[in-house]
Amino acid sequence: VIDGIWQRMQKRSFPPDIYNYTSIVGTLAKSGDAKRCIEWLQRLQADGLKPDEKIHCNIIYAYAKSGTFSEATHWLKHVNDFRSVIDFFCTHGKDNFSLEDLSSRDCTAISWLLITMPVYSQYATCIDYVSCIITNLSAGKTNRATTLWDVMHKYCSPPCDTSSLENMLCILARK
Repeated sequence: VIDGIWQRMQKRSFPPDIYNYTSIVGTLAKSGDAKRCIEWLQRLQADGLKPDEKIHCNIIYAYAKSGTFSEATHWLKHVNDFRSVIDFFCTHGKDNFSLEDLSSRDCTAISWLLITMPVYSQYATCIDYVSCIITNLSAGKTNRATTLWDVMHKYCSPPCDTSSLENMLCILARK
């Protein structure tokens, strides 16, 4: 479908631009199709365009979502600010987004990112960790939530605010 739309755009003389490529790579990333994301990145580069941070975030997300964390880790070197990757993973670029919208695979991808970041001397905020811990707890993934808790306490300062901790305790109490 994507290839057909692309061909029709080219027949109508729509010049390829970063926004078109970002839309295509983003659509493929949401389905976890990292291989096709890379193919479209190569097409983008062949058209003389330079990939931006969103393209790289989409590629990282596609690999993480498909569970290919070694490849996702490889692509992290293309990102200047891990904060943009966290934001991207959590929102998929949407302005209005709630944690309840996270699927189990999204939750796995975000957890991987938060655990991997310190390896690159990049640190998430306490709120990032708490949000992901709450999501994991809500999904019944207590082992992953515990790992995130440990990473958070090792790398976050100052410690979390009381309301964030209360939210986690409320979720645990419901389990």
